[in-house]
This record gives sequence, C-alpha cells and structure tokens, in this order.
Amino acid sequence: MSDDSTRWRPNVAAIIVDTAGNLLLARKNAESRHMHFPQGGVRADETYEQAIVREVYEEVGLPREAYEVLGRLSGLRYAYRDKNKKKEEWEGQQQTWFLLGCKKEAPVLNLSGSSEFEVASWVHYSKVSPDMFVSFKREVVAKALKYFMPEPGETFLDHLQMLDMSRVYRYRPDRPFPQTDDRRFFAGGKEEMVDTLREVSMRINRVQRRMDYLTREYGTPPLRMLALICGSPGSNRRGCLRRVAACCDPLLTRAFRPEWQPEEYDMVALQQYPAENEIRLMCRRMQDRHFTQEQIDTHEMALSASGVRLLHFHLHPKDGQFQEPDTILPCYLVPCEKKWYRDYVITSIMADTLEKMLAEAEKILAMRSQ
Repeated sequence: MSDDSTRWRPNVAAIIVDTAGNLLLARKNAESRHMHFPQGGVRADETYEQAIVREVYEEVGLPREAYEVLGRLSGLRYAYRDKNKKKEEWEGQQQTWFLLGCKKEAPVLNLSGSSEFEVASWVHYSKVSPDMFVSFKREVVAKALKYFMPEPGETFLDHLQMLDMSRVYRYRPDRPFPQTDDRRFFAGGKEEMVDTLREVSMRINRVQRRMDYLTREYGTPPLRMLALICGSPGSNRRGCLRRVAACCDPLLTRAFRPEWQPEEYDMVALQQYPAENEIRLMCRRMQDRHFTQEQIDTHEMALSASGVRLLHFHLHPKDGQFQEPDTILPCYLVPCEKKWYRDYVITSIMADTLEKMLAEAEKILAMRSQ
C-alpha cells in the first residue's frame, strides 16, 4: 500500500443502527448476494459529515433529522480491483466511517431515487458479518464493525460511551497513563491524518462563526472557552499550542504563550478571561509555583460558574515523569510522542465540546421563537 495519501480517494461510509440494534444493509438489486453500507466520495466543497449526510439521503432516502451522528472512525483504506475504471487515477478509497443512530426502530426508507440500491433491509447487528460483503471491502468492514459494535455482554449505551474520545482520555487516578499505541479513533498513519485534521479544523471554525453570529444577531449566550495545555517536562506544549491554534478561526481565537519569566508565566494562566465568542489557548506548567492549589481551584470554579468552558489537556511523553493534574475540573491526559495524533485528540475533543455548546445555543434560540 502506498503511503501517498494523494493517491487515495477521500470517501465516507455509514453504519446506520436503529433503536432495536438493527443495521441497515442494502443490495444493488434483488439478485445480488452481497450487502453494502451507504458510502461515497467527498466533494471538494463539503466536509466529511456533510458528505455522509448527502450520500445517505441519495442512496437510501434517509433524511438528516431521522438520525444522530454517534461516532466516527478515520484512516481506513481498501484498494480498487484492477478492472475498476477509477484505478487509473486512484489506488483505492481512503475512508472515514460514521455510526448513525436512528431515532426510532426501522425508519421508513425511500430507494425510488437511488442510483445505487434497489433493496434494503434491517438486520440485527449480531447477525451481520464481513462475509456478507464483497471480498475487497471485507477487511475495512470488519474493522468498522469491531469498532462500532458492542462486545458480547456489553450494552450499546456502554459502548457508545467508550466511543466518546472525551471519556477515554478523561484523567482518572486509577488509570493515569493512556495507551500510547491507541488507534481506536484513527486507524491510519501520519500521511492519512492530513485530510482528517483539516475536517476537524473546519468543524471548529464553523461552530466559532455560527456562535458569534447567533450572539450578535439574536443575543444567545456567547462562546467563552479557555483551553489550558499543560505538560510534563519534554511534552512540547508550546509546539502543541501553535498547531492547535492553527486549527481555529484566527479572528475568534487568541493563543497566548508567555515569555520565560517565571512570575509572569504562572500568573497569566490563572488570570486570563476569554472575551465574548473567543477561544483562548494557553500553555503552562503542570504545577503552578505561585499559587496554592486552593487558589487555583477557587479561580477555575469561578470561571466555570461564570460561563467559561474550561478544557485542561495534560500532555505526557512516553518516557516522561508523570505529574498529577493540578485541577479539580475535568481534564484529559493525552500521550504526545506522536505529535500528529496528539493534535488530533485535542482538536477533536475541542470540536465535540464546541458542537455541544452550539446545540445548546440553537436550542435556546428555538425555545425563544415558540
């Protein structure tokens, strides 16, 4: 397999599950013995999520309001067969898979306008296997099913919580070190991360601009976020700050890296307050030498109570000395020996948090209009 990501066509695919645990499987026609999940190429002018929404509607007639996006898995590839006409331009598909959860059991489908499928059915996930799909797709289908479907004895709810990156990387005293080879959220490598990180950046930018618009036009609560990037010695927190800031809207983001005067360095992280619709990114030491733990906790709780969303990211190098996080608020312990994967974890958690905040603002706006 080539490591040149430009030779792999960006593609999205969807595993659609209803409230009874049935998966939507489609066939080309009644005579076809192979099953398929909805999938398709990503256009230049759309995000990956926009692409999957379009493909699902075009191929099985399921509208966006019928489901929620429950999870995603990026970095999977399969090669085209030699007879595929696209092989002259591409080696194969580079896929981002989505888990879409329907809001009811077996929602009505509409295949009348589909150019891909004539038959579709709902099959319980326990009865779905990779052998039901065409041979050259079975490997990626197997990886997607293993990632999205619960293990025997595990409920769907418990499994969905494990798919939530913010839960997996949440610091717990009984699990201080995350797995350094964790690839549950991205199965590919550095070259394949380029498009994925660009997609996360687009999600962050979209929410920032939308929140700013809603505040100015309709007076909804403004976005205020303070993201502290802390780290053990050797964690390269300043380099991380630059790369994360590059994924945000430059007009609505302020990245602050203090100079190396110890008093200033420790003071600023505790005293900064984001402006309306601003994301403020800061890096500092794991432990603050100029404030007691009680002072830090009191200030951070006051910020949180005033509407500031605080995110703590604690970077930990593979062979570094672990230091306990100096906060009582939720924090995330992120392995950082692979910089591109570290940046993906942090920006993805930020994007998920921002999208939840936007959903809250949209809900407030909808309630006002009733």
